[in-house]
Amino acid sequence: MGIATTVKELRDMAKNYAPTVLCVLETQVHKARVEGLKSTLGYANAFAVNNLGHSGGLGLFGTMKYGWRFYHTPISH
Repeated sequence: MGIATTVKELRDMAKNYAPTVLCVLETQVHKARVEGLKSTLGYANAFAVNNLGHSGGLGLFGTMKYGWRFYHTPISH
């Protein structure tokens, strides 16, 4: 999700299909980077889980005007 072409494709897909909720798995980047993409992708809210090295990561984006509540317990290896 950190590569410019990937972000462009994701932005185009979000624009063309306009899903209310968009979930991106295996982002492979830090959660701050994922959360920073919410306005670029056209969403009001974002929630992310950090990657573990070069794998994992989760990004949830939504158009809802109200805050989200997620409970996440990190997995330790």
